[in-house]
Amino acid sequence: MKKVIKKVPSCTTDALWDECLEKIDSSDELEVEDVNLTAKNHLAEFLEAGKDPSLVAELLAPRDVFENYDLLISYGADINPTKLAIKIDDVDFVRGNLDRFIEMGANVNILACYIFSPNMSQDELVSFMEKGIDINAAFSYIHEVLDANEDDAEELLQVFQLFEKYGLDPAKVKKWVDEHLNDQIVESIVDFDYNDWRALNINPDDYKERYLNTIGVGYITCAYDLTDLPKCITLQEFLDNFLMNDILENLEATSASDFVDFTENFTNAGGDIEALAAKFVTECGYSGKPEEAEAMASLVEAGCNTIDVGVLAASIDPERIDDGLKEYFYNVFETAGLDDDLLEKFEE
Repeated sequence: MKKVIKKVPSCTTDALWDECLEKIDSSDELEVEDVNLTAKNHLAEFLEAGKDPSLVAELLAPRDVFENYDLLISYGADINPTKLAIKIDDVDFVRGNLDRFIEMGANVNILACYIFSPNMSQDELVSFMEKGIDINAAFSYIHEVLDANEDDAEELLQVFQLFEKYGLDPAKVKKWVDEHLNDQIVESIVDFDYNDWRALNINPDDYKERYLNTIGVGYITCAYDLTDLPKCITLQEFLDNFLMNDILENLEATSASDFVDFTENFTNAGGDIEALAAKFVTECGYSGKPEEAEAMASLVEAGCNTIDVGVLAASIDPERIDDGLKEYFYNVFETAGLDDDLLEKFEE
């Protein structure tokens, strides 16, 4: 501790000191600011006069305590640097002087909850990690950062990878992901970056069903090519995930594609047309409904052998279909070798 030679306080020094002590607890902000300014302007004078250095620190504005920290400590002031940082009503100032606060002895883990911001860059996050912040505690402080980026799966992945690098428990990542799951995150896990997510102990297989039930509809309507189906999802898994009626309804809802387009999309990706036909027969049977019959006929036209042409033709009521569809059925069934007796009802 610095050896202090006390000066005999002047009447002016004592008067100013007493005035500061009277006003410091005032509810009037202007009076408090006046005390802060007086203490700043007469800091050396108060200290040299032997005033309690800890009390002198209380009279100063927090920023002035920071600026004069070494001087106050040298006179024996008792200052808690962690509380001092939190008292400073300027988080950018604290963030910018974090090294100094840590040097002063501030608790970096307590400061973390004060200084983390959803606008922080990854460089800033790295900087904080390197200062020794407890990684699991820090993760709980950055929920605003994560929430602000929940629609940017790539950014989230990079943040998670950063925390994992510094020792974050992977279970915390999975918990957050499951609580904030959206289409962008699911697509990233299952598709583009599934190996990177797997490194975080997040298994793409756990999210395939969600992917298929949301993004997967685009493969039905041919918005996406089935050749681009994520590697962790097989064509059979894709087919098994949807009822045939779901496929037909989604196609009916769009004018951009039909069942023929879907079949082509499926077979171009290596799908087995016989498996598609078998699913159709198993789930829908030979109902005779015009839209189902037309779809089944298109499979026959594409070379499928699973569908019984005779049973299909017999199930169709010509009174329920227009002339254009009748002609289509006639041509398909004739090519397939249907008996003339069954063909007759599709003639004009």
